[in-house]
Amino acid sequence: MRKIDHTVTQKELTNILNCVDAIGSAIDSYKKNVASIDPHGVFNNDYISAKEKGFRETLNGVTTTRYESILSSLDKIEECEAVNEVILDITDPVYQAAVGVINAMGNALDSATASQLVMNLRGNVRAEQSLFDMFDAKGIVYDDKNKKYSKSVKAITNDISLAIANIGNGSTGNTPGMVNIPALFKIQAKAIELADVMGFEVDIKNPFSDDLRAEYMAERLGVPMV
Repeated sequence: MRKIDHTVTQKELTNILNCVDAIGSAIDSYKKNVASIDPHGVFNNDYISAKEKGFRETLNGVTTTRYESILSSLDKIEECEAVNEVILDITDPVYQAAVGVINAMGNALDSATASQLVMNLRGNVRAEQSLFDMFDAKGIVYDDKNKKYSKSVKAITNDISLAIANIGNGSTGNTPGMVNIPALFKIQAKAIELADVMGFEVDIKNPFSDDLRAEYMAERLGVPMV
């Protein structure tokens, strides 16, 4: 029996979430540092510009490093999960047990039990897809929401890669040293979605301050930040 190993995926997913935390903290620090400069103080414009430039370079250094780390993690996750999504291990006892229940009960299988069979195989996308095929073939009613657990890992990592590619677009992205706040939120949301699909327990933090959340909502609603 081929044992499915998600150790690498779980480790790299944790790294992605940690990177998002670090970027959120860096953006907050950037905003606080810039706000701390008193434009009416004794400093001249050249001094103020130099300070702002230094803050932007610090933020850019954090974001660049972290985004590169996220992309590296995505490559490792895709490599780890590629085989798992192609090969159906019919010798897996959990899968065999599920098939046995489906064959024995046919369309008499209730939705709750069908959902439990799917949940028992979280992280084994190919096996879950096979169960849904059997449900459909035998006319078994099931909760469509459970299909999210059979979503391709590649599809989710592609969404994260696209969000990173969009960094630098949007109102905040046009400000030197800033990032696209909605894209950053999407990276976190997609990482959490992947954890849910794989059945991982992850430490979900809130790396975004109230100001960042307000900025995110403003961008979504098309309201310019003052």
